[in-house]
Amino acid sequence: MDLRVSRRAVLLVLVFGLVAILGMAAFAALLTGSYEILSLAPLSILLWLIVFVWIAARLSKREPRQGREG
Repeated sequence: MDLRVSRRAVLLVLVFGLVAILGMAAFAALLTGSYEILSLAPLSILLWLIVFVWIAARLSKREPRQGREG
């Protein structure tokens, strides 16, 4: 199984995660009236990046890259 990941796809996932976390925090702050929720957004973003990088590292180690043929 050959898994190819483009940089554009990785950036799209990271940007989507960032927007989703910020949107979730803003919506929760508006619903509850407690703006301390927004202070937790950077922690959520950091956790999202750590999990994403960990999963990407595990996937890259699972399949050794093949040399170019031709």
